[in-house]
Amino acid sequence: MSGILQLINTFPSGGFAVKNSLRFRSNASAYLSRTFGTPTSSKIFTYSCWYKIGFATANPYLIEGYVSDGERDNISFINNTLRFDFIRAGNTVARIATNQVFRDPSAWYHIEISVDTTQSTDSNRVKMYVNGVQITSFSTATYPSQNLDCYIDSANAVILGRTNYSGGTYAPAYFDGYMAEINFIDGQALTPSSFGAFDATSGVWQPVKYSGTYGTNGFYLKFSDTTSTTTLCYDYSGNGNNWTPNNISLTAGSTYDSMLDSPTNYDNGGTGVGNYAVLNPLSNLYGSTISNGNLTAYCSTIQSGASGTFRLNSGSWYFEETIQATGSPGRNWVGFMDDSYIADNNGFSYTSKTLLYASDGSGGITGGAYGASYTTNDVIGVAFNIDTGTITFYKNGVSQGNLTTGASGTNWRPFVSFGAVGWQGSINFGQRPFAFSVPSGYKALNTQNLP
Repeated sequence: MSGILQLINTFPSGGFAVKNSLRFRSNASAYLSRTFGTPTSSKIFTYSCWYKIGFATANPYLIEGYVSDGERDNISFINNTLRFDFIRAGNTVARIATNQVFRDPSAWYHIEISVDTTQSTDSNRVKMYVNGVQITSFSTATYPSQNLDCYIDSANAVILGRTNYSGGTYAPAYFDGYMAEINFIDGQALTPSSFGAFDATSGVWQPVKYSGTYGTNGFYLKFSDTTSTTTLCYDYSGNGNNWTPNNISLTAGSTYDSMLDSPTNYDNGGTGVGNYAVLNPLSNLYGSTISNGNLTAYCSTIQSGASGTFRLNSGSWYFEETIQATGSPGRNWVGFMDDSYIADNNGFSYTSKTLLYASDGSGGITGGAYGASYTTNDVIGVAFNIDTGTITFYKNGVSQGNLTTGASGTNWRPFVSFGAVGWQGSINFGQRPFAFSVPSGYKALNTQNLP
């Protein structure tokens, strides 16, 4: 859980907080687009963005400059590695690909690509930085020729979150996950100090506000104005280089894409903004299909499930699951489990068949009548007080009864599980508005709220 641990810290000097992110759902074919004008320089630019990776096998493209299938440049996370490809006349004339892989679903990564093809030394023409540190180890390092014009900064179509390529394996490939604090600087090849700093106390890389100029095609996206999906993609550089949203939603519910999930902790009037829990595709139960920024779980086998990225030992926590589809016969389980769940079923869950399941302390489970049945479109709230060992489940905001669990395990984590192919649930840990009021004293699962 390194991504969560690394973000529990104070801000660097200046106290800059990133308060919003935008979720890109590959299942919805979400992306942003615009057509650039004549650049300050098509040979020199800097691209900086914070990312939280979702569906890892989506072969996500981060940004692409597109003229045609045979003439394009793109930066991507192909096979979990950071990669920059230059395609000319249908051939890859340059590729820089990292040995390092990026697949931690709990982590916010800061990616910076600094380009200056006028440099005489080829390795100075493209520099990659992750969390403030320059990458120097590559599986492929074929650099662009000197003075090559780059399509990512040219008077052509530019796309965030997908490729326009119309053929082959990755046609099209959409980014799945979250983007925040995007800065694009036309005409300057900058270092990471323009966008971040290492915290003096923790040593963790954190964002700082960029204070320089942007150049003609430069832009700054902070995804803060939720008046409409159009205003959500406004440019704050002063250039007015606004982006067009495609399949981005501000409809209340599981498709709402303006998120509080952030690489920085921020009090936000007591509600807390920070790095939020998501479902963990690297440790899911029995092989669920995880998607939509790791907030949707689908049962693709006879039984499957997924747990969250947070492990909790104290405090009072609340999250919700919206039932999106049901299987047959089967059922849905939702609740909390501890690290010994696989061995002895140590957990507590409310099922769609009006039963409560809990550990019996000997590797089995006990079930008893509890609550009302639930089905498609119902919202199940889970409120767990680890300190008192009590748990309450809610159906559409109505308590189904307070239970004393006698919980004695450690490292509790939220989970959802299904008993038949076809079940699907959308989880909300608080990164979007809850459907119902949070019970008094309970908190959303983000790093700002951790002890």
